[in-house]
Amino acid sequence: MRTLSNPYSGCDLDSCGFYRANLHTHSTISDGSADLPEVVERYYSLGYDILCMTDHGVVGKGWTAPPRPIPPFNLLQKSHPVSVRRAGEIARGVGRGGRGMVDMPLGIEHNIAVFRKNHVNGYFCDAGRGDFGKENDHLTAVKKIDAAGGLSVLN
Repeated sequence: MRTLSNPYSGCDLDSCGFYRANLHTHSTISDGSADLPEVVERYYSLGYDILCMTDHGVVGKGWTAPPRPIPPFNLLQKSHPVSVRRAGEIARGVGRGGRGMVDMPLGIEHNIAVFRKNHVNGYFCDAGRGDFGKENDHLTAVKKIDAAGGLSVLN
């Protein structure tokens, strides 16, 4: 038997800050409908505080790094980086009263070319680039992320 407890039971939530975050976001470098700068600008305009890119099979190296496609899966998709100047403005909260948005690099959705039941995101490690998946296999990606010192999330 497992006992579940509330990790926030002793926390005064009224004194805590709250943040809007999207930790599972795609651009045109995989199956998203917008280029990286468009994605970043959209979430910034919506008041998000944290944005992590998790394109299929592509480890995000940050908004200012050119996304690297995975042949043949996404070789024809084109995406451009956010300019260093604009990324700095977003980090400082220009146009939002000083409330910036954080770029969370090293995000990825593992197991490209898998259509069902393999949505595993990896964070905080450079692992999984170009790994083609196998249907219903979450464990391989989770083990790889763990071995690289990262955090995995099943979507």
